[in-house]
Amino acid sequence: EDLHGRGSAYSGDPFKCIVFSQFRNVLNVLGSQLILRFGQSAVAEFWGKYRKLELEKFTDGLQRTWKCTTCGYVNEPLEKRCKRQRLKVVIRNNHGQLQEALWTGNVWADEIQGYFRGFSFQRLQVVSIRNPGTPGLQGREDYVTATVVDANRCNEKRRKGVWQRENVDCFLLLLSRDGSTGLDLSMVTHVILLDKIWDNAIEDQVISRAWRLGTRAAEINAIQLYMKGTVEQIMFDAEEQNSERNRKKNDETNNGKEMAIMRYLFSNLKILKSDRNVENRKKRRRVMFDVQTLITK
Repeated sequence: EDLHGRGSAYSGDPFKCIVFSQFRNVLNVLGSQLILRFGQSAVAEFWGKYRKLELEKFTDGLQRTWKCTTCGYVNEPLEKRCKRQRLKVVIRNNHGQLQEALWTGNVWADEIQGYFRGFSFQRLQVVSIRNPGTPGLQGREDYVTATVVDANRCNEKRRKGVWQRENVDCFLLLLSRDGSTGLDLSMVTHVILLDKIWDNAIEDQVISRAWRLGTRAAEINAIQLYMKGTVEQIMFDAEEQNSERNRKKNDETNNGKEMAIMRYLFSNLKILKSDRNVENRKKRRRVMFDVQTLITK
């Protein structure tokens, strides 16, 4: 939240983040919470039949939708009929043995507390709706508990809707293994890995979606998340110890090679004529990035 500037005085570079996980269930759970927190337009999901449209929303900030003329619901472009769900609910008096119906009426699914796009309610499901304020419900909380009696959809045809394109501020992209290769996401500033990728080649491929030619950010922050006090932490610690041991061994080997190279150079050193084209040659730069670790409780 602070990085993007919502509710803060942040005025730095734009914040674009990839959230990667190899498990779709993890992304589904996290995605629903992010949508509830930041809104549908702020989160893009790169999988399924909407992947191209979601990628366009994240990279270009454009979202194409069509609006139903019957209920006013905004649908995805590939939806042939309006998907807005209409629920018939009943509020009952749970005090005593007889459960008297205090109010019965129709509400839209997106008006129910805790709703997120794509979720469907079922019959006999208990939901929390806004207090209609009818007699018998006055003086209660803003939201009251109700039971779903029936559920159906608007089903208005797409050809009767109104097409529209709007600019959105999408700064989060949920990425699974399907999008680990072949994508140019040079506008990304942060890459968050929700689970450890033990294949280093795949891990480099994921981070290379952002760290590539044409990268707009001055630096790419790659953050690896793992749970403290679990088997995952033990495996991370063991991997770090092995890496440190191999690094020291390589340093000792490289030092020996460097000394041999230096002795050879000094023993065979010759003065050559200056090359005027040296200044005009392009300089090649090798950049190595390290994956940071973030311990969460």
